[in-house]
Amino acid sequence: MGSLAVMRMIQQDDQAHVSAASEALSRDLIDQLTSLNPGEAIFAGQWVNLPTFVKVDEVRERKIGGDQKAVEEWNRLIAMRQAAKESSDSYVPSGYIQD
Repeated sequence: MGSLAVMRMIQQDDQAHVSAASEALSRDLIDQLTSLNPGEAIFAGQWVNLPTFVKVDEVRERKIGGDQKAVEEWNRLIAMRQAAKESSDSYVPSGYIQD
């Protein structure tokens, strides 16, 4: 989409690909990719007017990537299947349904 978020990059081959992909990143910025810390990146392209260093805060309340509670999920699915099997026949007064 014309924008890059580039994080720490050690390999020179990878740096060359990023350099070729973006006119906005100078050789000086590409050389600094090896020194970025965790959570730091360089944004370039349509997101920003000029290449920009950013620091992304760590998200501690992860919604994904954590351990799943399989037993609770299985129990919930079993309960949902039982609810789906219930019939509404008991709610219909006798004589309203003709066979």
